[in-house]
Amino acid sequence: MNELSSSNLNTIQSLGFELVHALERPSVLGQVAIIAIAIAIASFLSRWLKPWLKKHDPRITSLLPITISIVLLFLTGSIYKTLDAKFGLINKVGELTALLLAINLLLMLLHHFTQSTRIGFYKRRLILPAFIAFSAFSLTNLISNSSQVFNARLFELFSTDITIGDLFLITFGLYWWIILSSLLTEFLQWSFGLGFSESVQSNKGFYILIRYALIGLGGFAIIGYLGINPTVFGLITGGLSVGLGLGLKEVVSNFASGIWLLIEGALKPGDIINLSSIDQSKDPYEIGSISHLGLRAATIVVQSDNSERIVPNQTFFTSQIQTYTRSQNMIARKVWVGVSYGTDPIYAIELLEQLGSAHPRILKTPKPKAYFANYGESSLNFCLKFWIKEISDGLTISSQINCQIWELFKAKGIEIPFPQAVVHMVNPDPDV
Repeated sequence: MNELSSSNLNTIQSLGFELVHALERPSVLGQVAIIAIAIAIASFLSRWLKPWLKKHDPRITSLLPITISIVLLFLTGSIYKTLDAKFGLINKVGELTALLLAINLLLMLLHHFTQSTRIGFYKRRLILPAFIAFSAFSLTNLISNSSQVFNARLFELFSTDITIGDLFLITFGLYWWIILSSLLTEFLQWSFGLGFSESVQSNKGFYILIRYALIGLGGFAIIGYLGINPTVFGLITGGLSVGLGLGLKEVVSNFASGIWLLIEGALKPGDIINLSSIDQSKDPYEIGSISHLGLRAATIVVQSDNSERIVPNQTFFTSQIQTYTRSQNMIARKVWVGVSYGTDPIYAIELLEQLGSAHPRILKTPKPKAYFANYGESSLNFCLKFWIKEISDGLTISSQINCQIWELFKAKGIEIPFPQAVVHMVNPDPDV
């Protein structure tokens, strides 16, 4: 084992010596200097031309440094070829720069046709890291056979030799696959036209499950590629799951709750819920919209102040949740009013229903309906029930209706009483 480790260490050291020795050669140093000069000239020219190009098409300015670098590198490569000199490094950098230009053009076309705001995210997290890794491998391979370094053994895991390439695959490969899984699920949404559907939020849970399934499949594929015995791996993970289940009971419970929520579709991104049922809020009309439903917790945007609350998934199973958008968005609201005992109840009901029907933001079907609720201590109590299209308009419309009731009853001479108490003074001594 020591001989094997020493041999692999010598392989890594030899690659480092070859890289240093290559940079000491005049031909390589000259090509590196020319590449640096070409990049500097391209940067200077792009800054000089940037104000003029912005007047025509601002998108060209981002591609200008890359385009000028490609032109300069290929011109320099042509001169080297004419002089019959070695220009492999210049040629390879030119090819990689051309590839970078093609990637940027393709992303610009995708953004133009899809209008997706996620293209920049995948460019930073997936495409550019992969391009940098590919470029480093290609440039290193010009000097030495870098595949020997990737096959160098590091350690043994579950009776399987783990090489540098395997470690690279476990870390960066798994990271790229997680990002790629997100991209694949979003592509499925777009390809099925769900991005243009009114019910796009109702399908989020299904695609979240697909994403996590792809991540799990990729993890098992990497384990299988490395040659790790799945039986041994299963025994170890099984033992760990028991310990984690006892120590992280709440985390496991939230995870299981998230799975059930996604499968059942009881809650989904875009649903509007009453927050008083979750945190015992003093405001019975405090509502929030579920912006993200993950496997551990849900993110809820509070409508009153636009803040976000992270609510564990287990809460939705242990609490009674009131949702306003489970099947449809319209919802009923009620306002209460009391009138003096001398008022005709039939007349009060007619006025309330006329007022509700005249409001432009109250639905005509079902019709607003007024009810004589009960006899109060100092008033006849009525309720006006009406339907609105969006729960977010509830407080605003209720306030408007209350103000209109006040003005209408005042104009009609109907008194809205307030609690009063009559005090009778009784004198127990009639001679006083």
